[in-house]
Amino acid sequence: MFALMPLMLKAQIYEDFESGLLINWVFNIQDRWCADQDLPLNGSWSLHHAFDNSEAGSDRAYYPVTGLRPDLADVKWSFSLRYGYHPSSANRWAICLLSDAGPDEALSGGNVNGFALGVNLKGYDDTLRIWRVTGSSVDEIVTTSINWQNDIGTDSVVTFSVIRSVEGFWKLFIADGQGGELIVGEAECSDLYSPNYFGIVYEYTSSCDRLFWFDDLNIDGLFVFDTTPPELKEVKFTGKQTLDITFTEPVSAESVNHSSFILEPGGIHPCSVSSVNSERVILSFAESLPNKVNYFICIDNLCDISGNCTNTCSDSVMLAYPEWGDILISEFMCDPEPGVFLPASEYIELHNSTGYPFDTGILSLIVGSDSTGLTGPLFEGGGYMVFCDENDTALFRGICPVIPLSSFPSLNNREDMIILKDTTGNVIHGVDYSTSWFGDGLKSEGGWSMEIIDTDFPFSGRLNWSYSTKRQGGTPGGYNSVAGFNPDITSPELVNVFATDKKRLVLSFSEPVMNLAGLPGGVIITGGPGAREPVSTDPLNRR
Repeated sequence: MFALMPLMLKAQIYEDFESGLLINWVFNIQDRWCADQDLPLNGSWSLHHAFDNSEAGSDRAYYPVTGLRPDLADVKWSFSLRYGYHPSSANRWAICLLSDAGPDEALSGGNVNGFALGVNLKGYDDTLRIWRVTGSSVDEIVTTSINWQNDIGTDSVVTFSVIRSVEGFWKLFIADGQGGELIVGEAECSDLYSPNYFGIVYEYTSSCDRLFWFDDLNIDGLFVFDTTPPELKEVKFTGKQTLDITFTEPVSAESVNHSSFILEPGGIHPCSVSSVNSERVILSFAESLPNKVNYFICIDNLCDISGNCTNTCSDSVMLAYPEWGDILISEFMCDPEPGVFLPASEYIELHNSTGYPFDTGILSLIVGSDSTGLTGPLFEGGGYMVFCDENDTALFRGICPVIPLSSFPSLNNREDMIILKDTTGNVIHGVDYSTSWFGDGLKSEGGWSMEIIDTDFPFSGRLNWSYSTKRQGGTPGGYNSVAGFNPDITSPELVNVFATDKKRLVLSFSEPVMNLAGLPGGVIITGGPGAREPVSTDPLNRR
């Protein structure tokens, strides 16, 4: 049992470069940094940017940090540097105290999160600050009164100490030249990211390279050395061709490649793997995967940054996305006034007619020219969801759960078309309603919902819809009052054909046609050419 426990030590990382070697250091571009004896800061050797670049550059030197736990104990970083040029927006430096990504990621604009000490990371007032970096965002955490150009200059060697307490209090010190330290800034920021790297970022114009020196790095804190391989934390499909995987810890970028992953059944390798961050990757597949299938993702020789490798398979992961007729517009209130016993509020009810759970976030409702994306929990098989305007949410308290929409699409009282689509534009269901279907009876004056009769035949039009017979005026969130056996026993009829030009024919059908892609083989034009794949000009595929 003790052998399986992680090793916890109060320890430090120390590097003075006196060996003349850059052991463990990694770079975005090789051979631009070296340990040399050109104007060393202390002793005989320092880390120096030594590449004579004919162009502007951004060169980064990073040191992998394994096991540092700033969430469990205070951390202290100490180091010295000299910068031989006056800083500007194009000539600047940053010391990445902790970073969750390595040197291949930019200080800002990439998939990197962490904290950095530097000048002009945002703006160009030359003030020394500690910054928080989150992707493309850079925010000030500690601001000092030190203007680097005026107060430090190009010849001074500056020794820094930065302390972060376990509670998230930051303090910045500068050596006073007499063996002591002066505090120059402090602030609180409890945010914390994976401390996978310490790094140096040096950005310069073509005439200002080779002017950065660094020495005497010391990182003092609690280190918990990892002895276990990464495990799968979460696996989920985010599309027909994408699988999102999160691990329990950062994984080595070198071990992440498409050949390490295989999807079963089918033995399918992804065509590409992209890293969202060090703990999360997205697999992309060349083609849409078969729908409504339980898959397993198996991973071969995937390693964490400590070199612990795993071979594992996930639990089953269902890929299920709605297709034509899977989710139905099963009830709606288009004319809520005068109310009967339901709130005087429009609503639209959806019904998952399958046994599969679906993500509602990939759906949108379109009414006329209005469109709104849906939100909500996982849409369980056989379930109902009711959507209303967010201002009417409280009206349904005690009646049924509702999901508020900030831009609920307004329904015309007499007639309109409601369409449910996915994010790729595929129609899932729709109804082209009219209150004239049912004459001018009492219910047409308002307060009664329209309900679908037989969910097994959702595209059979007016003959499959009726006003609710429920005394309260509708059945939002539950089984429809008019539900019953009402099969569609007639095939779609071709009701009209006409040519718009020499190459195009318009075909109109009496009801929605499920598979328009199958039309070309079934259309014969006597004495004419074969038909190409048709394009629907009607959301319900009637034309």
